[in-house]
Amino acid sequence: MASLYIELASGAEITLKYSLCVKDPKNKDEIIAKYAMGSNCFNDGFDDVSGAPNFCKQESLLSSLVDGGLVIEVRMKQNKPLTEDNPVFVPENPLSTNIQKMFLDESSADCVIEVVRKLPTSPSKKAKVEPVKFPVHQLILKQCAPVLAELCSNSKPGVDGIRLVQISDVKPDVLHSLLRYVYGGKILYSSSNIKDIIDAADKYGIVHLKLEAESEYVKITTISLENVMDNLLYADSKNLALLKETVMDFIVENKVEVLEEVSFKDAPGTPTMMKDVLGAVARETKNGTDNNDNRYSTMRISELRKELYEKGLDIDGSRETLIAALKKEKEDFEKDIKLGFDRLTNQMLAQNDESDSDSSSDSDV
Repeated sequence: MASLYIELASGAEITLKYSLCVKDPKNKDEIIAKYAMGSNCFNDGFDDVSGAPNFCKQESLLSSLVDGGLVIEVRMKQNKPLTEDNPVFVPENPLSTNIQKMFLDESSADCVIEVVRKLPTSPSKKAKVEPVKFPVHQLILKQCAPVLAELCSNSKPGVDGIRLVQISDVKPDVLHSLLRYVYGGKILYSSSNIKDIIDAADKYGIVHLKLEAESEYVKITTISLENVMDNLLYADSKNLALLKETVMDFIVENKVEVLEEVSFKDAPGTPTMMKDVLGAVARETKNGTDNNDNRYSTMRISELRKELYEKGLDIDGSRETLIAALKKEKEDFEKDIKLGFDRLTNQMLAQNDESDSDSSSDSDV
């Protein structure tokens, strides 16, 4: 047998795919012998030789000489490292796309939500009712819109097995936006629909949408002396902690003008209102001396929500609710640590007692 190898001649490391081939000189389509290596890394002084120890029988090669020389076809291809210029395409997880494809899909839906709206007609005639139907899937609603899911589960299935739910307290276009969000889609917010979306998301328990819409509302709304009280009342009625924080910051920053020009006779009389004001003052005068015991009081709403979200806790609610949830989680964590330490200490003491007992028995023997 004849052996055939290739060897690294330079000092640079290189990774190659290669093949070695000898063809019949009289018939180029006929292969006498061939060897292929899928991938090999050549290093100077280590694995710098690669090939076939039993490439071909000697007599076969001798019969393939051309004018006394052996012609070997060598093909090489360098394995380039993955770089930004040479990326590998990896498709995304299709789950989100597939769920979005189920949006308003009648063929797979197991429930229909019907929005009944009254159209204006002449005074002598009754208002015409035109229902707008939205096919939905209870399993998806259960995870993302629990109140809507409960309405579906409480309704009786029809002859075809499809449940029917009728609602009249939300506009069809608003429900369309809510359901699009539930199925993973994006919502286009405007000054004309954003409050309706917040109200509907709050009513039907779509918490993340409510907070997203609240954030967009804060972005597009400029708090002024003319609307500060309206926004404060709205934030209090819908438990919009971020909007309330924004209003309180405006009041503290413009305290003189607010005192002179804004009437507080309709201001919410909730027990936490004074804390909200004091919190805004504390944030304005914050000097970085907070410790772990009082740091929650001066944190922004977004910071509180982020910390709760990372801990897997509910992120909806007033400032007081968010702070109470974080403090309880901290107390529970410290309690678990103490219980674990006490359990470990008791186990160590028990093991020491057993060891002392065994030593006493050995000495008696």
